[in-house]
Amino acid sequence: MKLQEVLEHNRRVPSPGYSSHASRGEKSANSGSCQEGYAHSPVGSNPARPTRIRQSHKPLLNGLETEWFVHIKDQYPNYPPVRAQAKRYKIAGGSWYKPDFTCSLWPDNYGDNGQAKETAWEIKGGKKMKGVPKGILALKVAAHQWPEVRFVLVWKQDGKFQTQTVVP
Repeated sequence: MKLQEVLEHNRRVPSPGYSSHASRGEKSANSGSCQEGYAHSPVGSNPARPTRIRQSHKPLLNGLETEWFVHIKDQYPNYPPVRAQAKRYKIAGGSWYKPDFTCSLWPDNYGDNGQAKETAWEIKGGKKMKGVPKGILALKVAAHQWPEVRFVLVWKQDGKFQTQTVVP
């Protein structure tokens, strides 16, 4: 899978002619005649449709995550599917942790005595980027709360991806 294909796949474009606020059930500035809960319809387009379901058009992955996703798909084409932001894990205090990628059964590539097990990857940028320490702390808490899941920290250094298994 090529990087460009993944970027195209993740690109979400809102329907033309509808307000960007319609997904939140809000009226746009030029929708004075629209009924509450309906998106604004410009002249000559389809009539307004109800907007009861909140839907985001933002891509799931940032650039580094997309690059890693392509890397792991190319490196391990016959492995079980890796899913982006598909699972979340309950951690201390009623909080939830959602890793960047998960796989239900990933073969041992990280020195876990040959065991295939559920694996979650967290992709992080440089140490000085906003939110990195907080994200690593959440990753450590999740690894402690979920010892049956292999949590792996991934970062890029000198143009190559590095990985570290988080010890529970």
